[in-house]
Amino acid sequence: MKLLFVVPRFGPEVVGGAEVMMRGYAHYGIGPDDEVHVATTCARYHVDWLDDFPAGTEMDGDVTVHRFATGPRDPARRHELLAKRAAGWHLTTTEESDLLFSDVWSPDLQRFIRDEGRGYDLMVGAPALFGMVQMASMANPERMVLIPCIHDEGAAYAKLIRSVLASVRGCIFNSVNERKLVGRMVTVQRSAVVGTGYHIEDRPPISTPIPTGRYVLYAGRMEPAKRVPVVAEYFTRWKAERGSDVRLVLVGDGPWSPPAEYGEAVDMVGTFDDDERRHIVAGALCVINGSEHESLSNLLLEAWREGRPTLAAAGSEVMTDTSSLSGGGLMFGDYGEFALAMDRYEADHDFADRMGASGREFMEREYSWDAVGNRFRAALAHMAG
Repeated sequence: MKLLFVVPRFGPEVVGGAEVMMRGYAHYGIGPDDEVHVATTCARYHVDWLDDFPAGTEMDGDVTVHRFATGPRDPARRHELLAKRAAGWHLTTTEESDLLFSDVWSPDLQRFIRDEGRGYDLMVGAPALFGMVQMASMANPERMVLIPCIHDEGAAYAKLIRSVLASVRGCIFNSVNERKLVGRMVTVQRSAVVGTGYHIEDRPPISTPIPTGRYVLYAGRMEPAKRVPVVAEYFTRWKAERGSDVRLVLVGDGPWSPPAEYGEAVDMVGTFDDDERRHIVAGALCVINGSEHESLSNLLLEAWREGRPTLAAAGSEVMTDTSSLSGGGLMFGDYGEFALAMDRYEADHDFADRMGASGREFMEREYSWDAVGNRFRAALAHMAG
């Protein structure tokens, strides 16, 4: 098949669960006879959406990448409409349109989809909540397969989103929980559950020093939406109460940074390449994800790949279910549960290692690229049929 992946950001330098997943599919999820192209913007960061990469066509291994300049946006109008929706108001049709065009989009990319889209057997777009992906879906719904990456939040219930999900050729979900969520909202034409894949082999050697001493880890976008401030607050309180020498290491970038009063308890160390990040994950006492909006937590899967236990927000149904299925981690709903879990991991290293080993076995069985690639190719064949 000739496939076109449609994703707002793409490349080895790009951080983000959906973006890493889509690049993995493009390289490792396809068959030997498939021809893969990507339509994306020139942006690297999701915070400012500036065109950091040049427009044009380039190669990422065997994948042909078409980059297009981002279009004009109105962040103030978007913030106004998102706040209105969060307050429980239903947006009018005009407001839904305004919200769509105030999100990231690219007029040149839209023209490419319009003019070239029928030259592809299937288009695969993600995440569904981005304006650019919605527009591409509306331009060529009969060829579009969406990977929604949808959470149980207000934006997912918008009339436009539900219309797009119902109109496209099919949806590939990251988890059974996500498929159930969308199924409560709308009937999709075809569906499959795949999830993202990982290379499970041993970590390659690196020369870059990893953090020393004892630490727990969060890795990902530094923003309130991921509840990083909650994790940092809970951890700092726990560390002060226990007098522990463990510190919280934060890997990633974004608009949030720890307040000065946290001192050395919270260490924000920036971004790293894949190999370096694997070593940092492997050295952690445990890996923490406080987000309550996940379609599938890549961070938990990264931890289990390295045999490390996890501590995740109980407010996320998908993380609760995968933690239970894997036996790889504990959950927390409030500070008391967070503190009890940290006490257990710090005091009983054998317990932590056993949980990490259980998570590793789960990863090898369910989320190696062999397993995920087989599911993804079967899903595409189902969508094409």
